[in-house]
Amino acid sequence: VTPETKVLLELSSFALETLEAKRKSPHISAITNFFEDHLNRYADMEDYFHAKSHIYLYQRADDYCVLNAQSETLRTHAPEVPSQIVWFGRNCAKGKHVCVKENQVMATGFLNLDHSPIFSLSDFKLPGEHNIENALAATAVALLAGVAPAHIQQAMAEFSGVPFRMEKRGVHNGVTFMNDTASTVPESTVLSLQSIKEPVVLISGVSDKR
Repeated sequence: VTPETKVLLELSSFALETLEAKRKSPHISAITNFFEDHLNRYADMEDYFHAKSHIYLYQRADDYCVLNAQSETLRTHAPEVPSQIVWFGRNCAKGKHVCVKENQVMATGFLNLDHSPIFSLSDFKLPGEHNIENALAATAVALLAGVAPAHIQQAMAEFSGVPFRMEKRGVHNGVTFMNDTASTVPESTVLSLQSIKEPVVLISGVSDKR
């Protein structure tokens, strides 16, 4: 890895806390959503969000922050973002946005893009509205990082998911077994369950993290 190498990282709030000492945030940041979690470490939700916010707090005007337009928390904190915000969500609003129109994922308002189609949701394999939101966020980050729309289209058509996130583990006696252990908060578990059309038996272990 050299100073010129592009690195893509998924960072926990714990890891983001370390950015405060360096007072440095990445050139492109993204927060896909914000749910109650880790209150066994943080005093309250504001304390938890402050840890998350280090991903953008030290950005500059020529940096970018990708945020979920559906999140009330992220909309509330948006004015404190020092960089250029690119929103993502189903609805195409004004400003910099990655959105969906007539089943096409489009980008507008940044990088000289004006409602430019990137890929069709018909080619996207993963079920559930939450996965569509993740795809929109990934599209925004990829475009900002210089990835060509044609390569994004190909990646979205070929992507079949990652381990531990609605991962199909096998079929026995007509029953499909899915592993969704990456869902560590109730909200993400509910979204996963909503993406399944068949009857479900949920096997779950819990910790309230308080």
